[in-house]
Amino acid sequence: RSFKLSYYNEYKSYLRYEMPLNWYTKAEDVLPERDLSGLVAVVTGANTGIGLETARVLLKQGARVILACRDVGKARLAVHTLPNPDRAEVMSLDLASLTSVTQFCHDFAARHTILHILVCNAGVMATPYTRTQDGFELQFGVNYLGHFHLVELLLPGLEAAPQGGRIIHVSSMGHRISMFDMEDLQAERYAGTKRYDFYYKWIQYGNSKLAQILHTIELNRRLRERDSKVRIYAVHPGCILTNLFQHVTVIYWICMIFTFLCKSIEQGAATTIFCAVHPTVEGHSGGYFKDCRLTRPILPLKHSEKARELYDISKKLIGGVLNNSKTDG
Repeated sequence: RSFKLSYYNEYKSYLRYEMPLNWYTKAEDVLPERDLSGLVAVVTGANTGIGLETARVLLKQGARVILACRDVGKARLAVHTLPNPDRAEVMSLDLASLTSVTQFCHDFAARHTILHILVCNAGVMATPYTRTQDGFELQFGVNYLGHFHLVELLLPGLEAAPQGGRIIHVSSMGHRISMFDMEDLQAERYAGTKRYDFYYKWIQYGNSKLAQILHTIELNRRLRERDSKVRIYAVHPGCILTNLFQHVTVIYWICMIFTFLCKSIEQGAATTIFCAVHPTVEGHSGGYFKDCRLTRPILPLKHSEKARELYDISKKLIGGVLNNSKTDG
């Protein structure tokens, strides 16, 4: 009897504390005992969906969280639903505008000298062919270039964190459907065509998500070269029914029918939280995570070279826009 009781208690302990994190794990169960007091986090697109859940869990565990959102009014309403709302800050950030990204980083630096966690969560999916304020194709501009510029400007704050800050790109398994073309990153050859509206908008979504992964790989290489303590990760959150589906209602209703294949919002934010706070990812900077586990993305041939080339192209594209805005000003 004593043996059975001991075995039962050990099994309960395993279920509560030692059961491997997986597809079913919720964000708040990743590392519930971790006290994040004193840490500062920025979460883009934090007024809804998995961004809001990410902010909720970080706040619940004591962090100060900046909700970086385009819709400031909606974000302020969302704060009232969060735990420890006094630790939450709402700041304006429109990733479709490099000027807005620059202003956000300037305002952030005026309030905080250190940044511990940066979650690049905001994004759009399968939109009609549209351009950002700076002339970039919307998905490439918002999902990738806007976040690229944000990371570059916030790196000093991440470097200032005693243990080094962490950057999390919320990418997607959708990177598998990419057709990455360095000569046509804006999908201009398909602009305004039926081919784009029918299927290439999905390809371009995949391209933007692959770009995030390539950025993760290349920035990690550069950080390691200079012995930086900053770590960067890319994650696939899973298929989650959020307003990301607003431009693809047919797919949304298909997912509603097969809802058992989809994660809840609480489950969808788990891998982001895992990479943001869990100690086991420390040695896997530059990695791609799914279901709280390191996995391999589907990468193009010579992906290291492509990652370097994309990084350099991105700097030139952003620099060109910012230089033009200075000239116009």
